[in-house]
Amino acid sequence: ITERAKSNSFGKTVMSFQVVWFCVSCASRLAEDLPLSLLEVSTLAHGLCTLASCAVWWRKPLNIASPTWIQFDTERSLTALEYMRAHSLLTFNSSPTFGDLFMAFSIEKLDGFIFVSAFTPIVYGSLHFLGWHAQFPTKVERILWRIATVASMSPGAAAAVSFVKTRAHGQNLVSRSDKFMSSLLIPSIYALGSMYLLFESVRQLWYLSPNAYIIATWSYYVPHLF
Repeated sequence: ITERAKSNSFGKTVMSFQVVWFCVSCASRLAEDLPLSLLEVSTLAHGLCTLASCAVWWRKPLNIASPTWIQFDTERSLTALEYMRAHSLLTFNSSPTFGDLFMAFSIEKLDGFIFVSAFTPIVYGSLHFLGWHAQFPTKVERILWRIATVASMSPGAAAAVSFVKTRAHGQNLVSRSDKFMSSLLIPSIYALGSMYLLFESVRQLWYLSPNAYIIATWSYYVPHLF
């Protein structure tokens, strides 16, 4: 698997160093009271998320086009299939109906999902508060940016509050209607907010303040390698 992967530790290290360099540059601008453009804020948020994904998937193979066939005898193959079925997140034995939306299933199987769905948008959205007082083309766009910032992180906060509330009441079941809210409605709000943040980040480039073009002084003394 490692042999056929299209990435290696060296490439990931170089990419990580580039992202870290950009994050340090943004931090230096803030330290010198220089404004960050909305595009820099958005790139910073995506860069930190990229570092987190890279750390979690450091050993994950990338773009393996052809599989490696491994032959097993019949009994071992059946045992493997039974093991996979026993550890499935959800198992359906029949066609779902409308009434199935209100059936309950164990919340224990959703601990990891709820944690990721809560933590990721909170971190991603909170970084956009750096553009809270940025210069915008219009007041309406400033308000929309602030709304989108809160909207992009509020679904994560809602998921966290819902999870803590369920635990506090000693409940170990959650209805499928709640799962529908967390898997469809919340991601939709998050996606709309994120799309506007990205759109406004590009639009603001035509209305940057003069200070946005000033380079942080510390970069003059460090070789610009990337």
